[in-house]
Amino acid sequence: IDLDKERIPVKNSSFDIVLCLEVLEHTMYPNRVINELKRVAKENAVFVFSIPNEYNFLQRLYYLFAIKRETEKPWKVVEEHLHIQKPRISDAKMLMKEHFTIKRIKYHWESRHSNKSRIFAYLDKILNIFAKIWPNMFARDVVVMCVNKSA
Repeated sequence: IDLDKERIPVKNSSFDIVLCLEVLEHTMYPNRVINELKRVAKENAVFVFSIPNEYNFLQRLYYLFAIKRETEKPWKVVEEHLHIQKPRISDAKMLMKEHFTIKRIKYHWESRHSNKSRIFAYLDKILNIFAKIWPNMFARDVVVMCVNKSA
């Protein structure tokens, strides 16, 4: 379904756990999507969101050198449901705090090549240490576990 326009075809208060992984950046109305997820969740449900950090050091280098990635096709972003939103770590946390009580946050870095190369796997371990210290610069994404504010 198109989460920007349609309701999830599930009755209210159906789920104990709601996962929303790498979705909100593709939606035009993330607050509406979150409200819909809250509708289908039980009162004490646990929510897990993962949201990319569009301002990590690698993305900044791409912008600096005007390198377009496959997720940034001019004039096709909306049509192909690519990344419409460009959140920072602080934007992701602020959005979650508007709707939920945050229980846990994990900052994470993983390169696209870490499973193919020992060098990249080792580099990812180092970058994950930096991601814990400087998440705005070194986290590739943030994973947030939260509950409804009323819970």
